[in-house]
Amino acid sequence: MATSSSLSPASSPICVVMLHGAAHNHSVWQHLAGGLQRAGVAVMTPDLPGHGDCPGPALADVPACADWVLNLAATQGLHRLVLVGHSMGALIALEAAARV
Repeated sequence: MATSSSLSPASSPICVVMLHGAAHNHSVWQHLAGGLQRAGVAVMTPDLPGHGDCPGPALADVPACADWVLNLAATQGLHRLVLVGHSMGALIALEAAARV
């Protein structure tokens, strides 16, 4: 599963996962993610499928994107998340949060 992400050390118990909006990619979070990382916060800024550096077609809907985000977190061994989203990313964050 290819993503562009900036994940700081896994020693942090909580990871902030920042989700971009439709037609965007991880770069929209560059400045904010960098500041959080410099403050010692674990941050992941993935590209959603079909966006940026993540191959494949875009997923069909928000629930499918929420599934993808939760699967990504699980494969990275992340169990405590703070989900942040812009536009469509906010809808994905809300959907994923409602499931855990």
